[in-house]
Amino acid sequence: MQPSESYDFLPQLLTIAKALSSEHDRWKLYELILLEAQQCCDADGGTLYLTTESDEGLMLSPVIMRNTSLDISITNRKNNALPDFPLYDPKSLKPNNHHIATHCVLSQKTINITNVRQNTEYDISGIESFDAENNYHTNSILTVPLTNHDDHVIGVLQLINAHHENTRKKTKETAFYQNDKHMIEALSSLVAISIENNTMLDQQHNLLIRLASQKETARLFEAILDEAQTICQAEGGTLYLLTQKDTGPALEFTILKNKKLNLHLGGTSDTPISFNSLPLYLPDGASDRTSNATPNHKNIASFTAITKQLVNIQNAYDNPTFDFSGTHEFDRKSNYHSHSFLSVPLINHANDVIGVLQLVNAINPYTHEPCVFDTHLEPIIKALSTYAAIALENQILLQDHKNLLDAFIQCIAKAIDAKSPHTSAHCQRVPVITELLAQATCHDTEYFPSFSLDTDGWYELRVASWLHDCGKLSTPDSILDKSTKLHSLRDGIESINAHFELIKQQEYSTYLEYCLAYGKDTYSEQTYQEKITQLNDDQTFINRANKGAEFFSDQDKERVQRIATLTWKDSSENQHPLLSPADASNLCISRGTLNTDERNKINDHMRVTIEMLNSLPFPKHLKKVPEYAGGHHEKMDGTGFPKQLTREQMSIPARIMAIADIFEALTSQDRPYKDPMKISQALAILQGMRDKQHIDHELYQVFLKERVWEQYAEQHLHKDQLDVVDSTPYR
Repeated sequence: MQPSESYDFLPQLLTIAKALSSEHDRWKLYELILLEAQQCCDADGGTLYLTTESDEGLMLSPVIMRNTSLDISITNRKNNALPDFPLYDPKSLKPNNHHIATHCVLSQKTINITNVRQNTEYDISGIESFDAENNYHTNSILTVPLTNHDDHVIGVLQLINAHHENTRKKTKETAFYQNDKHMIEALSSLVAISIENNTMLDQQHNLLIRLASQKETARLFEAILDEAQTICQAEGGTLYLLTQKDTGPALEFTILKNKKLNLHLGGTSDTPISFNSLPLYLPDGASDRTSNATPNHKNIASFTAITKQLVNIQNAYDNPTFDFSGTHEFDRKSNYHSHSFLSVPLINHANDVIGVLQLVNAINPYTHEPCVFDTHLEPIIKALSTYAAIALENQILLQDHKNLLDAFIQCIAKAIDAKSPHTSAHCQRVPVITELLAQATCHDTEYFPSFSLDTDGWYELRVASWLHDCGKLSTPDSILDKSTKLHSLRDGIESINAHFELIKQQEYSTYLEYCLAYGKDTYSEQTYQEKITQLNDDQTFINRANKGAEFFSDQDKERVQRIATLTWKDSSENQHPLLSPADASNLCISRGTLNTDERNKINDHMRVTIEMLNSLPFPKHLKKVPEYAGGHHEKMDGTGFPKQLTREQMSIPARIMAIADIFEALTSQDRPYKDPMKISQALAILQGMRDKQHIDHELYQVFLKERVWEQYAEQHLHKDQLDVVDSTPYR
């Protein structure tokens, strides 16, 4: 095109606009922008810059550079191959007008240089260096600001070396014509709109991902407020949630942040918010929405919640509509100045307000002074509020379901404990020891340097520990309540003691009959006393054996069989054995109070536990609950039950729970067949089980080293049980 020529480039712009609007990939859009710009004026190369903000201040960042002659196409998509330019000097904060592109941004004017080498206004050392390295010659440069609808420059489109043929002079010219300038300036408006629209789509997409990825309610609150502040460049913000008070609905402060004041209250901070909640209705009557109570329209946040309207306040000190007296008081105390406000309702899918997002003081990125919130951002912040409301309600709903599940699980555990007073609170205390040992294991660097649990992992372990004995719901109460060897519906020792007394009485009667018939003599009296002494000893022995607190030796079992041969007479003079075969068998139980059949029945609770838990449709993050809960009676050498698993076949949490279950049972204060063990006894037994490969030897070392036993004892045991200071002898 000749310098004197002009033409209507509207059709070409419309074609370009259609192409730009249909491209949704950000980096492909950048490539398309630069390619179209080059083609518009036959430019040999060009660079697209965007304004960005970093810790060093406002920057002009090149995103893509192309050169046809050199066959170069470089993007900053994955690395910073192209350097950024500060718009202001980091030290003096003076505008950087030395570079062509930065001056274009700061002046918001097009710069058309026909001969770079003759230029004396700008620093072209970078251009000269590039030319020397690539054997290239940069002659002309056309630099056009990308100005958005608010007259803010969001970037620069820079082209180099136009290739125009002058047919009259039969020469090639590299200068950009006035028509080139007009064309690129018109194109720049389309480019700015396309980039901003694409950026908005990208932000909304990434926003959805970030909000959806938040699993903790407090962190979700943080994310919502942080995203809103970032999008609107707000200095501060508050997130309110709608709650139901006795006096009616009110907005509760959930999180409050302010960058200038370095203020962070609520949310994930350790500092609670002391401000009173904001009532939606004034206390002049009934407080429900259907009454004639006066809506609280004077407060901007409550007005937003009641009317479901976005409110954009330009100046809080010059607004007669709302009462900002509380804001003014806050400013006075904090030496702050609240200028602009943006208040947005959080509305769920049912069109109910669940909260309010309120931002304060939009900051101008160039002057760093408070300014008005850009109305162009209102649709974006509305979209954010919609996403936030949905994400927030989903999170609250998930938390409600989780709380319900937790309560139900604990209800089951309490029901199991309530089945027998002899194991009361066992299902509630095992989770405590499990978590203490798991925490110690996570911190251990000697034996378990790579073991850790995330939030889901901790919850999974907690659920498993609460449900570890759920199978006991199927165990007969008579077995769970069997506090002695002879206990059934009642303790059989009572009948045996009565029969002992009857035998003693019958011996006394025999002795009296002898004395009446033959007279009293020393031998008969001594014989009688020896029999009574033996009967008393046997009775004491049987009563002690019935408790099952000690190991029962073969010698003890022989003695039981001898005692079983003793007889007593009923009123009809019929002879009966002192101990029935069942009584004798039960009294010969080696350990505890359960016989083999009863032990098998109670051990069967593990099979039932696993079956019950496997039948539940646990979500992905709870899939290991059956494995954790079902392994606490396994032994490291494979001799445990119900699956005879070895150490290598068990997960670390399952092995942790095995130790927790044993230690709680040993130190329990409510087992009627034994006194509460002191820590020294319990550790000695655990040490023996470690030596026999019944419990994990490394977890046992962590249990000792991190003093898990002491932490538990201080919280849940009697002071006299904690009799160990140095655990070294038990290692």
